[in-house]
Amino acid sequence: MYKKVLIHAAYPKTASTWFQTKFYPQVKNYTYIPRNNYRNHLLFSESTSPLHNVFEKYRNENIIICEEGIMN
Repeated sequence: MYKKVLIHAAYPKTASTWFQTKFYPQVKNYTYIPRNNYRNHLLFSESTSPLHNVFEKYRNENIIICEEGIMN
């Protein structure tokens, strides 16, 4: 399983793009997962691979996810 998972359920227009591009990639001891890596799996049920396959390579890492779509 993952060590720690930080999920930032970002409201639109609250600097989430800045967090995604500038802040979270620089956080030490965490891996920021860019939203392009998983967004289609969240939005479209016809995606070809299960969502857990997207995150498999991060299994033993602390991860950060920042997603505005959660709040819509």
